[in-house]
Amino acid sequence: MNRNPSDHFQPGALVYAYLRHSPGDQQTITSQDAAVRAWCVENGLQLGRVFKDEAKSGTSTAGRDDFILMMDVLRDSNLKPRPAGVVLWSFSRFARDLDDATFFKADLRRRGYIVYSLTDQVPEGDIKVVVEAIIHWKDAERSREISRDAKRGLRWLAEQGYSIGGFPPRGYRKSAPVEVGRRKNGEPRLAHKWEIDPELEPRVRQAWKMKLQGCLNWDICRTTRVFDSINCYSSFFSNQTYAGFRKCGDLLIPNAHPAYVSEEEFHRVQAAKQPPPSKRPHGSDPNHPRRRWPANPLLLSGILYCGYCGAAMVGNKNGRDHFYSCGKKQRQGHDVCPQRSIVAHAIQGALIDWMLTNVITVERLIASRDAINEQLSGSRDELKQCRLSLLADCGRLEGRIQNLIDMIEENGASPEVEARLAQRRSEKRELEHELAKVEISLETNQIEVSNEALVYLAQYLKDGLLDQNPQKARAVVRCVFQKVELFKEKIIAQYIVPLSEINHQPKVGYSVCPHGDSNSGLSLERATS
Repeated sequence: MNRNPSDHFQPGALVYAYLRHSPGDQQTITSQDAAVRAWCVENGLQLGRVFKDEAKSGTSTAGRDDFILMMDVLRDSNLKPRPAGVVLWSFSRFARDLDDATFFKADLRRRGYIVYSLTDQVPEGDIKVVVEAIIHWKDAERSREISRDAKRGLRWLAEQGYSIGGFPPRGYRKSAPVEVGRRKNGEPRLAHKWEIDPELEPRVRQAWKMKLQGCLNWDICRTTRVFDSINCYSSFFSNQTYAGFRKCGDLLIPNAHPAYVSEEEFHRVQAAKQPPPSKRPHGSDPNHPRRRWPANPLLLSGILYCGYCGAAMVGNKNGRDHFYSCGKKQRQGHDVCPQRSIVAHAIQGALIDWMLTNVITVERLIASRDAINEQLSGSRDELKQCRLSLLADCGRLEGRIQNLIDMIEENGASPEVEARLAQRRSEKRELEHELAKVEISLETNQIEVSNEALVYLAQYLKDGLLDQNPQKARAVVRCVFQKVELFKEKIIAQYIVPLSEINHQPKVGYSVCPHGDSNSGLSLERATS
């Protein structure tokens, strides 16, 4: 321990302390705190704030909240009263990474603070920097040695079939603890193995059996209920644990615990998966399992939501009837939401009838087109006024530029005049750019949709909506409705008037407007089943 703290600190000086304890360290943070306080009393120093990071590794600053807080406090130029420095139990408590230790100590010392270790013997003079660098290198090497020893111990445990931490996956449970050695303090070191959970075994085995038979995750979820949510089954069927493998770093250990499926069966399940095509989201392939049923009668999946809790309404089948139910209620239980299930054809029929009467009519399409044209007409007037203003500004700037050029010709160039000329030319280029954008808007901000085209569009949408092919009807429904909220006594729908082409509609030689008249508060009476 340094015997001459007076060489660093004046009597009665204010100091801060930083303490850190790593998992597995024999030196506790309580003993560090007591030692620092006793040292300050013994040397007549005032101990101010004490920063502590409990059970945090020194190999990084990530997660060391008090260390980051201490650095922020000491970097504050308005800090009062200002401490003389920071006291540490050892430099290894400050950091075990060579770069971190060098950088942060240099930062503090550059600001006038002393970084003092109670246990590291560091001589004064030019050799001090070299000795501290060696200490930090030794601390970093010790950290790497501890990491290597820990990884070697974990690999040994994994090779013997023991758990190396974490919770066992669904279908397994921890065995009774087994003594695998002794700790440094003489206490027994205990470990667990993973064994098959007899309560979940039948359902897990049935789930894997159905998957090997080519069943969809949705059917497996409804039949086995291994998980409440269908989203869990993707990772479930990708987990090599169920084939008896145990992963430890880059080591993959076979036969580490009882398996639910053979290695060959596990790889057969993985080979049956369809990877997403490049640059396309997962599930977008038309041959994806979720899209293989072209006759799916659920037209509102993805746009129908519960009006009470906001969760998506999930389609299900009970015998012959398809129905929608609250997804949150289905996952968390009947008490979380007052929403009731509704037969699919009831709500879909109500919305289709309303669309045929109020949206997909020639009169409504013509009225929407006229409203859009009226809006665009007002917009064009504003654009014309903006163009006139920009033209006038360009004319004024051109005159000023010409005046500056004349001045240069008469009196010669000077830095001030040349700078002003460059500025005026830059301003003119910006105005010309804005004028070009306005001209383009005036040329393109106009639509023409004939009555004949709207008659064709209305008939096309009606035919698609009444078609026996659910895919066509679904395309029309999703073209009109953006979001549908279901309540017990009403439906609130957000919709647009579809002045656009649907699917593979033949070209009829007219301009199409991508906008429409929207309504976010449409209320419909709910049809009863």
